[in-house]
Amino acid sequence: MAWIPPPDPGPKLCRELQDYIIDCIPQSDIQTLQSCSLVCSEWRPRSQYQLFNKTLSFGRKFSKENLTIRLKGFLDMVASSETILGAVKGLTISHTFLHEDLELLFPNLQSLRIEGTDDYSPVKFTDLLLTKLKCSGLRQLIMRGLSLTNQQSLVSLFRAVGALNPSTPSSLDYLAVHDCDFRWEDGSDTDLLTLYFLNLTLSLEPCHKFAPFLRQFEFRGLRALVVHKYYPDPPGLLCDFINRYREDLHYISFPGFQYTSIEEPQLLDDIKEIRFSEMHNLKELDLHLSHTSSSIVQHIISEVTWSPAVRLKRFSVRLDYNGTSRYAPTDFLLANLATAKADSLEQMDIYVAPKLHDKVLEMVLQKTFHLGGAVRFLRPPQ
Repeated sequence: MAWIPPPDPGPKLCRELQDYIIDCIPQSDIQTLQSCSLVCSEWRPRSQYQLFNKTLSFGRKFSKENLTIRLKGFLDMVASSETILGAVKGLTISHTFLHEDLELLFPNLQSLRIEGTDDYSPVKFTDLLLTKLKCSGLRQLIMRGLSLTNQQSLVSLFRAVGALNPSTPSSLDYLAVHDCDFRWEDGSDTDLLTLYFLNLTLSLEPCHKFAPFLRQFEFRGLRALVVHKYYPDPPGLLCDFINRYREDLHYISFPGFQYTSIEEPQLLDDIKEIRFSEMHNLKELDLHLSHTSSSIVQHIISEVTWSPAVRLKRFSVRLDYNGTSRYAPTDFLLANLATAKADSLEQMDIYVAPKLHDKVLEMVLQKTFHLGGAVRFLRPPQ
């Protein structure tokens, strides 16, 4: 019987074009990417990469038992897949996983978020985790709701990310410490432990037991500070911390200060101690969650406006309703800021509800700038 050649499959796309087509599928379209991964062996690696090239969450929305089962099952499933392991860039885990001694096998992990439990049970960073962090190129570390009873455990964590070596500062560029309790002795008279970073953004959400963290660590290379909640207890703690880095900061962001806040008088006394006029390297002041009617916001704007040493490039704030009793100074304050910083200010973002868009203020500011597009009136974030 004569040999019959198989039918010609026709033209075949090169691998680069196949990958490009798969890359055009939105990562949110999980069903389509899953289908693509089942088409053939050539499509599987790129489809799996797109499916897992994101932050995977094994956080507090599940019970402890379900969390452990889910993470163990996932690690077992992907242990033999270099494509999936290499694709995962971010991971959110509960601190209870640290007691399981599970090895995080992801070689390209860039972001790690560790969440505490609702009962604030003490956290201990395992040797397995610390060893893994030493070998990683981690860029973001987020700690939320953790309770640490031992300063040394936190020191070990900073050592693992390379922050204790002055000759080779850590490449970690984002460190978030949110709603964490530091339950060791405050030690306000002890020497600071210096941490070294190339270019660090520090995000803080202080709570009741936050003083040891702010008082016992010094951050070299701190360039940006994000304050999510201004906690005034003990008085002066946070403003002393900000003043310590006033000449290093390029960016600073404050929480949503409002005129209606019952804490405003106490907070204002504390914030008046911050030396904004000495922030010589400040380039961006972000108040987009704060209302212009707040005495705190008006004080900050005034301090920055009348300091010739502060050459601000970007500024954002939230505009109040026209009908509020404290609205009147707003246009004057913002116009003065735009005029005083006309030689440096490149962009001013005013967040305002669409129905309350102040056309007069917009025209005043645009005329002050003499630059189209330098002032943007934006809808407030949800």
